[in-house]
Amino acid sequence: VGGDALALSTARELSLLQGRRIVVLWPADLEFARAVEAVGAQFVAGRPDSRAGLEMAGVAEAVTILALSHNDQLNLQAALRARDANPRIRIVLRQFNRTLAAKIEQNLADCSVLSLAWHSAATYAAAALDPSCFRGLQFPEPNGPLTGFAVRTAADRLTDQRVAEAEHALGARIVAIDGATEISGDDVVPTGAELVVYGRLDRLLASTPRQSVPADRP
Repeated sequence: VGGDALALSTARELSLLQGRRIVVLWPADLEFARAVEAVGAQFVAGRPDSRAGLEMAGVAEAVTILALSHNDQLNLQAALRARDANPRIRIVLRQFNRTLAAKIEQNLADCSVLSLAWHSAATYAAAALDPSCFRGLQFPEPNGPLTGFAVRTAADRLTDQRVAEAEHALGARIVAIDGATEISGDDVVPTGAELVVYGRLDRLLASTPRQSVPADRP
């Protein structure tokens, strides 16, 4: 359920999985429908908060409903009507209000409620501290320490070290080397390799790259 970029990108990611039928339910919109079909999903025109719309989308046979519109109330109504029509359906719900999201998740079985405000706030905070950080989150609990995925370049102190040794030096896990994610602790870090690392922000700050100052800046 959704009619924006989030719904479209989620449909694209799910369509990469084989053996799954992905349906996007949203009021008629020719341009959006074409975009949905282009990523390999099926567009069904209908009201997401109506029983008729959900039935046209195949709610009775669906494994999961992802209610991802920008309207919190619409998302909740669509999810509850889907659960009424299919008691076995799993619910993934987008909610802006972080407190309400936690309460819904506690009281609705087989349901995951995600607050974009929570996820985006963590990313903004992480990027403010580390200019190379592209995704932040509080982990492992919603109120846990701030962590992030960031980019590093294998400098002299990391070159030709094993991954396990480089991780110890960085205080973070190395999750990719030059785009490759199939790595082990015994692999050697090549000279000048681009690393994607994950760790707590307070530990990442020791190796945070500093952005160069533009020539025209005082």
